[in-house]
Amino acid sequence: MNNKYIFINRIKKNAGMSLVELVVVIAIIAIMAVGGGFGLGLLIGAEAKQVAKKMDAELSDTRTGAMARAGETIIITYIDAPDKGDASYEACSKMGINKDGYYAIKVVKTVRHKGLEGGSPNADLMQAIDGAEYRYLGNKKVSLTVNYGTGTGTDVEITGNMALQIEYSRGNGAFKSVSIGTISDYKNPGTYSPDSGTSNIDIKQIKLKSGLREYVIKFEITGKNTLVE
Repeated sequence: MNNKYIFINRIKKNAGMSLVELVVVIAIIAIMAVGGGFGLGLLIGAEAKQVAKKMDAELSDTRTGAMARAGETIIITYIDAPDKGDASYEACSKMGINKDGYYAIKVVKTVRHKGLEGGSPNADLMQAIDGAEYRYLGNKKVSLTVNYGTGTGTDVEITGNMALQIEYSRGNGAFKSVSIGTISDYKNPGTYSPDSGTSNIDIKQIKLKSGLREYVIKFEITGKNTLVE
């Protein structure tokens, strides 16, 4: 009798999980999976913050420089670096253009200096100084979208060989011109050409996104920019 009781008791103990226990385990696994995915999204999104901070600082510095000099132009472009073996690979590598799928910044400064012009030794000459290398801003997982126009505005993502070009005025640092276009030759910003319909836009903001995070750089009509985290 006792042996029979022990045998039945062992069967009950080895019967496995009940339906309630199974549901609880599945629920715990689901919560852990969601939490892990959310955490990974935030971790990846940290790249957007890094790029946003660098870009915000570059924009502010360029505007300040324009007010102190004769104006400055900042070019924000998506780098599609040439492959090894291409004719322009070596030249581009020397300029720092060696990463594919990253955003980079180049600042073209216009300086005013004394020189001869029309026989006058006191004339101010305007000269564009374009010797700076492209400076990479961060991880290529970040997407950059420009918003411009009235109302909710129009969104344009900067990809491929596209570029956003902002020229600041001397004195007050206001926008002189803002356009979206393409650069056919990274070695020469003069090959930049605005796309049809975006040659003189009213820029509102730049949105940088990676993972679950999005950061916005907002612009005022005065040309001033502010990073919103």
